[in-house]
Amino acid sequence: EKKMKKFLLVLVALIFAINLNTQAYSFREVHNGDTIYYGITSSTTLEVTYDNSLNSGRYSGTIVIPDSVLHGGVYYKVTSIGMMAFCGCNQLTSVTIPNFVTSINFAAFNNCYGLTSITIPDSVTYIGEKAFYNCAGLTSVTIGNSVTSIGEYAFEGCYELTSITIPNSVISICRRAFYYCSGLSSITIGTSVTSIGEYAFEGCYELTSITIPNSIDSIYHGAFKDCSSLDTVYFNAVNCTMDVISREGFPYSYIYPFQGCDNLSIVIFSDLVTNIPPYAFYGCRGLNSLTIGKSVTNIGVYAFQNCNAINTINYNAVNCPNLNSNFSNKTTLTTLNIGNQVITIPNNSFLGCSGLTSIVIPNSVSSIGSSAFSGCSGLTSIVIPNSVSSIGSSAFSDCIGLTSVTIGDSVTTFGNSVFVGCSGLTSIVIPNSITSIGDSTFYNCSNLTSITIGNSVTSIGVMAFTSCRGLTSMVIPNSVKSIGKVAFSGCSGLTSITIGDSVSKIGQSAFYRCSNLTSITIPNLVTSIENSTFRDCSGLTSLTIGNSVTSIDDYAFYYCYGLDSITIPNSITTIGHSAFYGCSGLSSLSIGNSVNSIGNGAFQNCSGLTVITCNAIHPPAAFYTSFRSVNYSIPVYVPCNSINFYKQDLVWGSFTNYKCDIGLDDELKFSVTVKLYPNPTEENAKLEVKGLNSDADVLVYDMIGRVIQKHTIHKGTKDLDIDLSGYAKGVYSIRIVNESINQTKKLIVQ
Repeated sequence: EKKMKKFLLVLVALIFAINLNTQAYSFREVHNGDTIYYGITSSTTLEVTYDNSLNSGRYSGTIVIPDSVLHGGVYYKVTSIGMMAFCGCNQLTSVTIPNFVTSINFAAFNNCYGLTSITIPDSVTYIGEKAFYNCAGLTSVTIGNSVTSIGEYAFEGCYELTSITIPNSVISICRRAFYYCSGLSSITIGTSVTSIGEYAFEGCYELTSITIPNSIDSIYHGAFKDCSSLDTVYFNAVNCTMDVISREGFPYSYIYPFQGCDNLSIVIFSDLVTNIPPYAFYGCRGLNSLTIGKSVTNIGVYAFQNCNAINTINYNAVNCPNLNSNFSNKTTLTTLNIGNQVITIPNNSFLGCSGLTSIVIPNSVSSIGSSAFSGCSGLTSIVIPNSVSSIGSSAFSDCIGLTSVTIGDSVTTFGNSVFVGCSGLTSIVIPNSITSIGDSTFYNCSNLTSITIGNSVTSIGVMAFTSCRGLTSMVIPNSVKSIGKVAFSGCSGLTSITIGDSVSKIGQSAFYRCSNLTSITIPNLVTSIENSTFRDCSGLTSLTIGNSVTSIDDYAFYYCYGLDSITIPNSITTIGHSAFYGCSGLSSLSIGNSVNSIGNGAFQNCSGLTVITCNAIHPPAAFYTSFRSVNYSIPVYVPCNSINFYKQDLVWGSFTNYKCDIGLDDELKFSVTVKLYPNPTEENAKLEVKGLNSDADVLVYDMIGRVIQKHTIHKGTKDLDIDLSGYAKGVYSIRIVNESINQTKKLIVQ
C-alpha cells in the first residue's frame, strides 16, 4: 500500500511536469491588484488554480480570494482551492478563503514557507492530501466546523504550528496529517473523530498532553510515535482498537501507537472506557502513574508491556475478568489504590509486584482471583474484608514478608496454595465460614506458630500444612472429617495434636517426619492407618489406635523409635509391610485377636522388644522378615490351646519361648467347635461347625491377607464346602466370625 501511494505521487508529479506547457487554467482575473487563476468546474462554479509555469512567484504577499467572479457575463462561485493551486508559493504570507469554498485539494498550499496563518472557513468539508505540507512558517491554523476529513500529510512539516483544534465535525484524521509538527504543544481532538491514522502526530516533540475522545474507535500504528515531551494521556475512547505493524525488513520489530513516548508518565482511563486495546502503551518506559476506570472489562495483551517504571495504579474496574498479566512482575509498583466499587480482583492481577508494601481491599470486593498477589514479597499485612466470599488458588503465595493476615467472616472458598511459602506468617485464624482448607494452603509457612481452625471446616487438603516447622500444637475440630495426604508432613516442631472425633480418613504420610510429636490418638471412625502416615515420627512415645481401624498400612510407623509399647486392637486384621520397621525403642507389643496377616519387615529391627503378646488363636500369616532382628528368645504369650499352632508355624516357629496366657483362653470357652479337613488339601476342603446359635460369616484370605472368598454359614448348618481350585499353592486363612465367635483356621493347599 505504501509503495503504491509513492508510485501514484510520482506519477502525478510526472503528469504535471509533462503538461507544464498545457493550459492549466480556464481564465485569470485581477482581484485587489492580484492576478488569480481559475479553472471552471461547472456552469456556475470555479476552483482557484495556477498558471502554466507553476512559478513560485505567481502568488505572493496577501491574497484575498473573492467568493464569486464575473467572467464572460457569467457569475461563478469559487467553491474549491484546486490541486497545487498555491504549491511552492514561498512568498505568499496570507490568504483569505471565501465562505463558498468546500474543499482544499491535493497540495493546494504545499511548501508555502512564508504563510504564517490560515483560517479555513466553515464551508470547507474536506482538507486534501498534502494541502499544507511543509508550510514551515505556519504558526496558526483555524479549521472550520464543517470539515469531516483531514487528508494524509495535510499539515506535515508545519514546524512552527503550536496549537490545533480539530472541530467536532471531523471524523477522520488521516495518515501523517500532523507528522513532525515539532512545535505543536496543544492539540484538541473533536468529539466526532473516529480514527487517528498512521503516524498522524509522530514527531510532535512539544506535545505535553492529549485527550482521546470517546468517539475514537481506532488509533493506528505510530499515531503518537516519538512525542518525546508527552507527559499525560487522558483516554476516553470507549472501545477502540490500536494497530501494530512490523517494521519493513525487521519481522520481529514492531511499531506501536505511542512508541518512543519515553517521558509519558501519566495515563488516565476514564469511567467511559470498557476496553483497553492490546499494545496500547507498549514500551512507554517512563509511565509511572496509571488510572483504570470503573467500566473497564478487558485489558488487552501487552497493553503495558515494558512499562517498567509504573509505581502507582489507581484500579477502579468494577468487574474486569482478565488483566492479561499486564501488571505482573511490575517490581516498581509501590502504591495500589483499589476503588471502593471494585467487585473482582482478577487472576494474576499483581503477581510478582514485590515493591508493594501495603494494600487496602475495600468492602465492595467479593472475590480475589488466583495468584492475584502471588510473590508480592514486600507485603507485611493484609486484611480481607467481610465482603469477600472466595479466595483463589495461590492468591497470596510466596508473600514472604507477610506477617499478619485477617480473614473476613464471609469467606467460604479457600483455593489451593493460598498462602504457600509465606514464611513470615506467624499466626492465622480460619473463620467459621470456611468449610475446607485446600491443598498446600499453608505449605512451607515455616514460621507459623499459631493456627485456629474454624468449626465449619470439614476437610484439610493434601499438603495443607506441610513443612510448617514453627507449629508446636494443633487442634483439629470435631467438624473435620478428612485429613489429606502429607497434610502435616515435615512439621518438625509439632509436639501435640488433637484430632477431632469426626475424622474418618487420615491420608498417606499425613504426619510424616513430625519428629517431635510425642503422642497420637487415632479416632474411632478411622478405618485405616494409611501408608507412611506417621513415618519417621521419632519422638512419638504414646499411640492409641481407635477401635474401628482394620488395617495398618505399609510404613505407617516406620522408624518411630520413640514408641515403647503398642497395643493393636482386635478390629485390625492386617499389618502392612515395614509398618513398624526400625521402632528400636519398642519393648512391648500386643497383637489383637483378629490380625491374620503381618507384612514383610513389619517389625523388622524392633530390637528392643522384650515381650510379645498375640491374641490370635491361629498364628497370623507372616514373612521371614516380619520379625527380623528381634530376639527370638523373648517371651511370646499366646492362647494356651494355640501354643502348638505357633510352634509349628513356619515363621512363628522361630520364637523359642512361648508362654501360656490363661486369660487369652477365655475366648475359646464357647460351645462352638470348628474342624477343617482335609488339611493339607489339593483343591477342596470341608468346614465343619457345631454349636452355632446364629448365622456367621466365613472369610477366606490369601497369603497376603486379601479376602478372596466370602460365604455365610447359617444357624444349625453343620458344614460348608470351600473350593480353592484354580488358586495358587500356599497357606490360606479361613475365618469364622459373628457376635459369639471369631476364629481363624489355616488351610494348606499343595
